[in-house]
Amino acid sequence: MAALTDVRPSPVVDPEGRAAIALASVAGLGPRGILALVEAHGSAMSVLESASQGRLAGKLSPRLRRLASSARLSAANDVTSQLPAGSRVIPYSSSLYPSGLRRLYQPPALLYAVGPLALEQPRTVTIVGTRAATEYGRRMARRIGAELADAGWRVASGIARGIDTEAHRGALEAGGETAGVPGCGLGHVYPVSNRSLYRELADRGLLLTEFSPTEGPRREHFPRRNRILAGIARAVVVVQAGHRSGALITVKHAIDVDVEVLAVPGPADLPASAGVNELLRDGAGLATCAADVLSLLGEATGAYTGSMRAAETSPGSQIDDLPLFTGALSDSEDGRLLAALKDGPAHVDALSTESGLPIPATLARLGRLEVEGRIRGLPGGRYETVS
Repeated sequence: MAALTDVRPSPVVDPEGRAAIALASVAGLGPRGILALVEAHGSAMSVLESASQGRLAGKLSPRLRRLASSARLSAANDVTSQLPAGSRVIPYSSSLYPSGLRRLYQPPALLYAVGPLALEQPRTVTIVGTRAATEYGRRMARRIGAELADAGWRVASGIARGIDTEAHRGALEAGGETAGVPGCGLGHVYPVSNRSLYRELADRGLLLTEFSPTEGPRREHFPRRNRILAGIARAVVVVQAGHRSGALITVKHAIDVDVEVLAVPGPADLPASAGVNELLRDGAGLATCAADVLSLLGEATGAYTGSMRAAETSPGSQIDDLPLFTGALSDSEDGRLLAALKDGPAHVDALSTESGLPIPATLARLGRLEVEGRIRGLPGGRYETVS
């Protein structure tokens, strides 16, 4: 695995962060043990001070007392020396610790971050899905990521191949905020094919992990990082996922902390759609575009994308009179879109002009028609009818 290094300033690690790293470096202590110690003493620094003086307080087990007594600040020096330049260390006791993560059954005891964005962003939507995404899945992830970013929301994902990568790319292309939560420490890049994406997130967005910079990607890391993706979000959108996809672990964590869950529907005979279609059957929100997500979050019509703002000010456009969400669109509007496609493939811009619908509403209806099998998407934002 490749490392992420550059010429940014030295890592920012305050005394509390160093103390938290020292506790995290004790084998067998774990996040729950660290949090129990911090709760009993008020801070990681107080834990180390009390341990060094043999007066650990609270109803702590003999095992916790023994492990805490073995913590050494020197261990923090070894870890911080491996952090990429510009990194931040955020212990659980810090005011900068994301409030959403405190709701988790087992929140991380400390976080490592790099990138200019703040950790706390209430307007965050997580997009997850399979690594083996189809062209349709990749297109939907990128489009929804871009639309959310354009509407002023941060897009979070796991920097994996497939759906994750497309969601991040969509947000970056829209000039918006995006946060990546890898299944490894900041001293590694995984997958290596996403090195350039890591670089962009470190420069323009946020990389966030609970794993020490020395920890590479391991199978058991990915289910653990999924709870972070759920905890920092207002909603989780699953684009493509099979029955046993790891994305469904993120859904479970989201449900546990009352985060909204939505799914992008897919063809019934596609294995990668089995998980999302099951979510929809079980009551997940339907997501064909960002407007669906924002509607569920109660921010629907006020959160216009750039395309909607442009349509709102164009001559003859009465966007307030148009139904924004696809459930309210009529069969006649379907007919206008299908009529515009009768002579062959057409770009979404042309379809918007022909139908008289603003681009977001056009995209939403095209997404539904595609799910119904009446049209299909082509590269470059074009669509055609299915004969």
